[in-house]
Amino acid sequence: MFNRSLTTLIVLFLCVWSVNSYSQNFTCNDHVNVTVNPDCEIDITVDAFIEGDTDVDEDIEDGLYTYAIKTAIGAVIMTGGVNGPDSSVELNDFVNATYNYEVYYGQTQNACWGTIRIEDKNAPTIDCEICPPINGTNPSQYDEECLLNCYELPILQLRYDDGLRDDLVQEDYDDFQEDAMSDNCDNWGEEDVSFFDQYTSLGACVGTRLTRTWTVGYRNADGSRGTVSCTREYFFRPFDFTRVTGYPLDQFGNPIFSAIEDSLVVPPEIIELPCGVDVSPAGIAAFFDDPSTVDRDTDDNNIDPDELDIDLVVENNEGIRWAYPHYY
Repeated sequence: MFNRSLTTLIVLFLCVWSVNSYSQNFTCNDHVNVTVNPDCEIDITVDAFIEGDTDVDEDIEDGLYTYAIKTAIGAVIMTGGVNGPDSSVELNDFVNATYNYEVYYGQTQNACWGTIRIEDKNAPTIDCEICPPINGTNPSQYDEECLLNCYELPILQLRYDDGLRDDLVQEDYDDFQEDAMSDNCDNWGEEDVSFFDQYTSLGACVGTRLTRTWTVGYRNADGSRGTVSCTREYFFRPFDFTRVTGYPLDQFGNPIFSAIEDSLVVPPEIIELPCGVDVSPAGIAAFFDDPSTVDRDTDDNNIDPDELDIDLVVENNEGIRWAYPHYY
């Protein structure tokens, strides 16, 4: 009789212990703050959500703990368990905002919940790399990619054709973002990128220095705005008359009008003209000009008969090179 009672008691005890082990009692933290890593991800484990000193790793059923982070309308952003997220999730679209989370245990209805704020505390990185500011005073101090010619200065300073400006000094925002910017969560937009130019004239015979400061705005974790900046420096050099040359001649002594870069090219030394022709520079230019390439836009509306935004023939000013120096 005693043995049967003891056996019944042991079986009853085992059954109660087994049920309790599968119906864990746990409480969630009301709120959790977490910061994304350099990959704009969070490596958060389920024990970060459970209140108190509970060490899930030591629980005999630790693999049954799971969690889910959801938006206000219940859309799941990510899920995970005791070993962290189930998969890598880039949180570019979810940083600096608060969401709901739920923690579950096994297949039971046991669950608790709270809120989680996902923050990005990493500022964008901006590195101008090329043409660092050196406060230079002559062309020899600059790399070739940071040097421009004095006649190109008005194109930038007076804001002429934007396509040409970008060829001289980078100012396209998209190109700058690709070349000089990085951010773990892409926490900025094109409207956050700007630049400011400052011109310093060192004299007509010395040159002009341009410093271009790029600034990128971004949103801090607390909602405030922050900025990062970097500066590039360029130098507009004056004409260097040590680089004066003439056009090469063919085998018959006729000039070959081809571009000679970074040089002041003077007109041919010998020019043959009929008697009675005006020998002033303007007269020589007019003589060698090709009249068939004059502007044929008869009503001066810049629209040709084919309704294109160009004229039929553009004036090429062929006579100029016969009479005036040219800098290529």
